[in-house]
Amino acid sequence: MDGIIGNRTISALEQMAAFTEARQKVIADNIANVDTPGYQHKKVDLDGFQQAMAEAMQGRSSQQDLGPVTSDQVQRNDAGQMVLQPDVEPADNIAFHDGTNGQIEKDMTEMARNLLMHQVSVDMVRHHYRMIETAIRGRAT
Repeated sequence: MDGIIGNRTISALEQMAAFTEARQKVIADNIANVDTPGYQHKKVDLDGFQQAMAEAMQGRSSQQDLGPVTSDQVQRNDAGQMVLQPDVEPADNIAFHDGTNGQIEKDMTEMARNLLMHQVSVDMVRHHYRMIETAIRGRAT
């Protein structure tokens, strides 16, 4: 039964959903503080997490649990929950007069991109469990 319910694909999707949820909070903080004097833009590296996920998936069978994926910015607390440690992003231009370096257009684009990744992950997990429910019931709901 574990092979049906818990496999590396579902584990990867669940971890991606948790990552994008936590990343969305960082992006929202950047947007909320775009006018806060002295606030420095924070960034969580999506590519770094995806690389760590790809490395964790290599060498495992499709039925093996993936285990918790970590990277430089993604760690786990004692309860096993994902904790992000974003980097302070250096200004790619001269900081504004109030010392901030926010770029609202870039942040809004990243928020939309992150939301789409989160939605795809959640939808795929939901679809997987609906298929299991359908198999158990013997008919579509």
